[in-house]
Amino acid sequence: MEGNRRYAKLRRRPTGKGGIEGGLSQTTSASSLPWRANGPSRSWRRTHKASVMLQLDVGTCLEAGSDPVAWIRANPGRIRSIHCKDWSPASSKGYTVLFGEGTADWKGIFAAAESVGGIEYYLVEQEGSRFSEFDTARKCLQTFRQQHPA
Repeated sequence: MEGNRRYAKLRRRPTGKGGIEGGLSQTTSASSLPWRANGPSRSWRRTHKASVMLQLDVGTCLEAGSDPVAWIRANPGRIRSIHCKDWSPASSKGYTVLFGEGTADWKGIFAAAESVGGIEYYLVEQEGSRFSEFDTARKCLQTFRQQHPA
């Protein structure tokens, strides 16, 4: 319990110039924090906004029933990187859909990330595929470039 209190205190403290920033990358099950469909977790709300950033995993966010665009807009400046991983509610598909084949609103996600999110990096990620690894990477990158022209 004491260790949890010290961690909670630390994560609410802003970093100084040149300091290390804390972050959260949520890539586990749909019931995990902070992707609750009913809003951000208590832990996430209590972190210091200037010092704790989020690596948004779009697929996990969608699987949990949350809206990635709403998450980005609700956390301005904190979404520094995004896992561009799609998701489908079809039980036979889930995370195996390629980038652009699932339910993600990529145009909305990119617009929100670049206008208010604080985005620095997009990471195209894929979990399983009906194609070889090379073809999967090629197809995902091709669709990413179509959805997000440089």
